[in-house]
Amino acid sequence: MKFLVLLVGIFIIGICMTYFVFPRLIEDLINWVGEKRNLLYMVATRLVVGIILVAGADTTRYPTAVWWLGILFVAAGLLLLLFPADTIKRITAAWLDRSTRVIRAWVMIPLAIGIFVVASVM
Repeated sequence: MKFLVLLVGIFIIGICMTYFVFPRLIEDLINWVGEKRNLLYMVATRLVVGIILVAGADTTRYPTAVWWLGILFVAAGLLLLLFPADTIKRITAAWLDRSTRVIRAWVMIPLAIGIFVVASVM
């Protein structure tokens, strides 16, 4: 399970670094989320990541923090089911009006979470 938690941390870091280097990829994400089927992929990804973090929390140095991160991922996945794709598209599109610096600043938060997950396993 420790290996899966490490993979989750690397996955989070990889996605964040991609958006940090190419912040306008978020535009492609907005278009991709427009379809309900793709929104369900995002829900499934968050649920799987959350379940892995919850199940593997005991194998880390900070089990309580990793467990809560897992709960947050599961909650985020379930909340995505409540919002229609158009609403999510509008909320995400609002970020496109922001400067690249703001987008990169916000990407630093999940990047730090990914680094924390990897560091808690190492």
